[in-house]
Amino acid sequence: MNLRASTGPTIKVRSTFLLALPLLILSILFLMTPYPYLSLLIPIGVALLTGVSGRISLLFYLVIITIPFFKFRTLSQQYQFLKLDYIITAVLLLIIIGKIISEKKLPEELKTRLWIFLGLFLLVNLISSLLSPYMASAFSGFNTLIIAYTFVAICLICVDKKSFESILPLVICASSALAAIIGAMSYILKIEPLLSPIEGGYRAEGVTSGANNMALMCIFCLPIISHFLLYSQRLIIKIVYGCILACILSGLITSFSRGGFIIGSIIILLIFIQNRKVITIRNFGLFIAFTGLFVFFVTVSLPEEYLLRQKSLTKGTQADTSTQRRALYLKVGIRSFKSHPLLGTGTYTFPNIWASSIEAKWFKVEPRPAHNTYMDVLVGTGLVGLSAFVLILYYCYRSFSLAQNLAIEKGNNLLASLIGSYKLSFLSIVIYFFFKSAVEHKLFLISLALSALSLRFVKSEDMGNALQFRDS
Repeated sequence: MNLRASTGPTIKVRSTFLLALPLLILSILFLMTPYPYLSLLIPIGVALLTGVSGRISLLFYLVIITIPFFKFRTLSQQYQFLKLDYIITAVLLLIIIGKIISEKKLPEELKTRLWIFLGLFLLVNLISSLLSPYMASAFSGFNTLIIAYTFVAICLICVDKKSFESILPLVICASSALAAIIGAMSYILKIEPLLSPIEGGYRAEGVTSGANNMALMCIFCLPIISHFLLYSQRLIIKIVYGCILACILSGLITSFSRGGFIIGSIIILLIFIQNRKVITIRNFGLFIAFTGLFVFFVTVSLPEEYLLRQKSLTKGTQADTSTQRRALYLKVGIRSFKSHPLLGTGTYTFPNIWASSIEAKWFKVEPRPAHNTYMDVLVGTGLVGLSAFVLILYYCYRSFSLAQNLAIEKGNNLLASLIGSYKLSFLSIVIYFFFKSAVEHKLFLISLALSALSLRFVKSEDMGNALQFRDS
């Protein structure tokens, strides 16, 4: 059975009913709250989303578009669960579940060995949470992990080869570029609600959840942008991605992210290495001229605050309060690991460990993540959990590499370059994990799915299958 195949009007009616019933109940509940006007969003949403219920790819792209716009996703401050991306994802999931129930079979698109490693990590988290001294927080984190896995499954179902090659990268890069340019303009125009304070001034975070998150998304896009700039045969595509690159760099710079500076430099070097044959053979002179011009304009236009913040890297943990706190996160995390070395203290329980530590009293006492994904995993699930997590990362990197090599063997250098770009984007997140807690970040989850899809599309004899399910 192929879930993407047309299933007829009967199933569409059932899917629409599964979609409309919970939204109708939610609309009635809103009438009894201090915000009855929010109930109007439900019938409007039903009218709009039912019209596209047969094109799940459109709903999927809407979810992707919302990723950088963290500050615009929450519809009600009083009801934090009402987030735009949650609602769209729920609708998308209801449509998929309706089709699965009707066809009485899981979709073929979900078949991948990736689930073995994800399942192992999930099992370790379950055991760790059951034994956790912070059981409520641990199962809240475990629930977040379940939601993350659900999103990976949605990606596997919704991304076909056309989306893989052109639509998805454009949606990711364009939405990130829009968020980046909003961040840059907020810095230039000093729009304080879109800025975050740092010692000596402000830095841009725009509509994202924070400056470091904006930097992560910008860096994730760089390898993908480079692929289309170097390999696209259409001038309009080069122009579009050239504009996207300018927005991405402006957002990366005004984020003032020191981690972004380090990781961005590494990824740019890896991009050059990966594309060295194209650059040296086809347009090395043009590349050198463009690079020189770019360096000149960047040097002239860089804010002085940016240079000062990057220079603070030489001061180590004495640079500012942020670096001192990060060093203490590691100290507290290592101490917790020594007490619970094998299975940790439960999923995402580092904030509890930090809030109860002596070190937290030196700052504002509040639960905070480790700002280091590997430390979060180590504290939460111990050596067993960290080993399972590293296995996931290794399997995905290996899948990208195998797919890239296989595409080269088949003579499809264009597809090999795109897969290589996805691999570098994935690697940028893996490195950024040393600076940010982001297991549930959607770009990371998309990368997990893309690693499996890369191998599937390259191995497939007919790599041009269209996503018929979206038109059913």
